[in-house]
Amino acid sequence: MIKKRLIFGLVLILSVATFVTAYAYTNRDKSNFNENTAIVFALGAHNREVEEVGFPEKDNEIKTVEINVGGNQVIPVELSTNIEKVGEEIYNVTFTKVWKAEKDVISYWSYRVVPKEIDLIENQNNVDALLQ
Repeated sequence: MIKKRLIFGLVLILSVATFVTAYAYTNRDKSNFNENTAIVFALGAHNREVEEVGFPEKDNEIKTVEINVGGNQVIPVELSTNIEKVGEEIYNVTFTKVWKAEKDVISYWSYRVVPKEIDLIENQNNVDALLQ
């Protein structure tokens, strides 16, 4: 009889522990979505749509690269990433490209990023101005 009660008690304890663990897991803070995640999501979308890589993965970071535009002509280009929180788990991520030619040529792409959706909300690609 004591053995049955012990087994019943252990089963009951394990059942309660399993339930509490499952409940805690499914109701944990699901808000792992933050500025860094939004930037990574936007970079992935941008790289697929524009087929361009190299923008910084941090807010307010500027990276300078040199791009060969034909022949021996190389132009320095500043790539920057900026993020703005516009609501709870809603971010605008903007990638800016500044061609440092005779006259600066600026292009940008702005994405609205939420946990399960990324939309290009505004862009201006002025690369053609380099050819003029």
